[in-house]
Parts: sequence; structure tokens; C-alpha cells
Amino acid sequence: MAILTCPECGHHPLSDRAASCPKCGCPISAANAAVAPAYATSATPHPAPTVPDERFVRLREFGAFPGTSFEFPDRSVTVMNVEKLGELVQFIKDWCEELEIMGEVRPRHVDMIGHLSHLKSLKIGLGKLDDVGLLQISKIRTLTRLEVPLNEGSTTAPGRLQLAKLSRLELLSIPPLIVGREWAPKQEELLLKQLRQRLPQAVVNVNRRAYVL
Repeated sequence: MAILTCPECGHHPLSDRAASCPKCGCPISAANAAVAPAYATSATPHPAPTVPDERFVRLREFGAFPGTSFEFPDRSVTVMNVEKLGELVQFIKDWCEELEIMGEVRPRHVDMIGHLSHLKSLKIGLGKLDDVGLLQISKIRTLTRLEVPLNEGSTTAPGRLQLAKLSRLELLSIPPLIVGREWAPKQEELLLKQLRQRLPQAVVNVNRRAYVL
């Protein structure tokens, strides 16, 4: 009996006598599954990958590449170009748990991101978000981590308070509160107090490193 690895989801070990993969249902045959040794040896110290390499090869088509997360191995994606974000979301929506976007993120992009049913961690390098965009983010209830260190859009304290609807958050990192063109430290401190009261399990902080205040 040969030990196989499912070519679709990477499930391992898998008997060559199985009609289909018990995890994803992919039909199994010696012709379409990778054969692995029945016993690990020093020459093969690493188990079969959780996600097939072919999946990550395809990410390049959408201006993305695999993330380097230790918390979400094989389920993290970094996006450099948001032009094909809609197509990317359709490709990764069933398995992506962490998404980092380096390009500009606007409310219409958040609407697309909301289709990622397993998303737990969202990092937005440069936001162009307003209160509507924050409302859309607040609807992604699977999130446990949200980091938006820099936002060039206009948001208010009540708009940011909408993020308290993300009851599973363990980390929330937001940019300083700007009113007009000025930093509003007193309003920001009150906002932080309200967020921490509503999200007692989360670490809530303001990232001021990207700003000259």
C-alpha cells in the first residue's frame, strides 16, 4: 500500500486504496496524487504541505504572494496590487485566514474583502477609508486581528467606534485621530477608553510612528 498526499488540499497521509480524499472529496488515484514514503526518514524531515504549491504559484496572477505568517501558515496572503483584488478574493475566499494589503485600500475594496469567509487577520498598509469603510470592516465578524497603521481618509471617533462590533478581536491597531488637519489627543484618548471597555479581551493601541504630530 502506498501513502499519498492529496493534490487538491494537501491532506496527508492518504492511502492509495481510498476512493477519495476524506478532507476535500478529491478523487484519488496513483496518477493524480503524490506518493510519499510510508515512514519518515532523515531524508524527508518535513510533512507534506498543508496547501499545494500550485495554489501559491497562481497568486502571482493577481499581484499577490504567500505571506510569511507563523500564526497562519499556508493560509496567509500579501497583496501588492489591488487592481485584481476582486479576482483574488474569489480564488482565496475558501482558505485565506490572513490578508495583508500593501496598496491603497478604499471602501470598495473592503466590500470585496468581506467575502473572505475565514478571514481572521487583516492588515491594511495604507487606508483611504472613511466612516463607511470602517462600517464595512465592522461587518467582517470573523476578524481577531485588525491593523490599519496609516489612513489618509477622513474618519471620525464615532466611525472608529463601530470597530467595537468586532467582538472576536484580540488586537486592534489604528492610526491617530485627526480632526480637520490636527491631531485630537483628548478625543483620541476618550475613543481608546470606549474601545477598550467594549473590547476587554483585545489589545487596543494607536500607531503614531507613521505620523508627525
